[in-house]
Amino acid sequence: MPKKNSTTQQPTGPQSPNISRRSVLSSLGAGVAALGVGVGSTDIVKATNPSALSIDPNDWSVEPDEGSVSDASTPPYGHTGSHPYGINLSYDGPSSTAWESYSTTAKKTEDVDLKWEYSGNHAYYGAEAGVRISVNNDTTYLVGPWESVSGSFDRSGEITLSLNKGDEITVEFAGEKGDYYNYYHGTLTLVPLHTNHSHGSSGHINHADSWSSSGPGTHNVSSGDNVVKFSYDSDDYRWQTWEYETTAQDDAELDVDWSYDGHHSWWSAEAAAYIEVNGHRTKLAERETRGSFSASGKTRISVREGDTIRVILRGDHFDWSRIMRGTFTATLSKVGEGSPEPPEPSGPIKYTAESWSDSGPGAHSVSSGDNSVGFSYDYDDSPGTWEYETTAQGDADLVLDWNYQGNHADYIPRATASIYVNGERTELVDRNPRGPFSESGKTRISVSEGDTVRVRIYGYNYAYLEGLEGTFTATFSEV
Repeated sequence: MPKKNSTTQQPTGPQSPNISRRSVLSSLGAGVAALGVGVGSTDIVKATNPSALSIDPNDWSVEPDEGSVSDASTPPYGHTGSHPYGINLSYDGPSSTAWESYSTTAKKTEDVDLKWEYSGNHAYYGAEAGVRISVNNDTTYLVGPWESVSGSFDRSGEITLSLNKGDEITVEFAGEKGDYYNYYHGTLTLVPLHTNHSHGSSGHINHADSWSSSGPGTHNVSSGDNVVKFSYDSDDYRWQTWEYETTAQDDAELDVDWSYDGHHSWWSAEAAAYIEVNGHRTKLAERETRGSFSASGKTRISVREGDTIRVILRGDHFDWSRIMRGTFTATLSKVGEGSPEPPEPSGPIKYTAESWSDSGPGAHSVSSGDNSVGFSYDYDDSPGTWEYETTAQGDADLVLDWNYQGNHADYIPRATASIYVNGERTELVDRNPRGPFSESGKTRISVSEGDTVRVRIYGYNYAYLEGLEGTFTATFSEV
């Protein structure tokens, strides 16, 4: 919503139709074009941190036809930065009009400090003027609503807008005159100054338009629900690298929750992910892959204002199919501000994903639920064996309540699931399901503190490249 508004009235000049069009500064202006974030480019698109309030005339709509929008070409207020400096909203008509309208949409979430100047001429007799700015219908008057003016007038001031990405920003003018002179014109110049990222370093980093991207093929950055996603898609092979870059806005310790999913073909395929702060690299994932893959984890980085932060993704294969695509999803939150860990039930088996290891071909992962843990896999070939392992935290007799769902195609399929305690096996499922299947049941196991508990899944089919996928969900309750 609009915040502070301070207005200073300038002395009116000679009664002349000439308008004083002093434009105003913006070192941020040239960055509007960078909002595309480098899709399809092989060069790094430098992150210019454009303001949430666009100064690109193409981003504004005008009603009625007497209005026009242009960039400010003269540096006012002693500013010597790069052109353009701001946006000019102008009107020039034969008669007075109530509330001519100019509108645009906020490009991102932040607080924007604006300098504004409103100058014009509404003739002399009975002349009045007003201008207001609204964010989603929350309105602040810069001048007026109706202020008496005579001849040329000039008003200026400052205002802070609190914007969320997608907010509708509307500027409206009103004017009146009562004599025969045809003077009725004016210009409001808006200049974004420094911006205050109201969500701190982590909020800024989790917005797509603060990142640049580079690499072969297409690459993109998107954001939503406090996460940022880095994607790529290329038909190259051998080692390829994609880089995504931003600048820290303040000093912070950041927790980085990440997941990496993709497909780098099958033959001699590999994937790697890193995060860098001023060139200091932290390895997140380095692994051989075959078909679809998935990895996730959490790390912590320290940043200072102005530090360069990079996410680096790499892929390799030597396969005629030339599939090389992936998505890296991250949430960067200040230490102590991230989402709380899900509650853990007391007992010998922990349900948090971090308490379990997972292994096997293709993509495989562990997820936490309400008093349950889920084991997933997705593999474009056959056969496959997946193992999920944890360590018992105490002595107990347990009831394992489980559900197993999946699809191993139609031609000679097989699906098995077993649980092991220190190598002692209990079979849960052994069947030949055609197409989608779902099995559930209960079994009893005994564990002692320090025992290795392992869920083992095996899948097979003879259908070429139709693949194997499934999810095994388990709850452990003390008898």
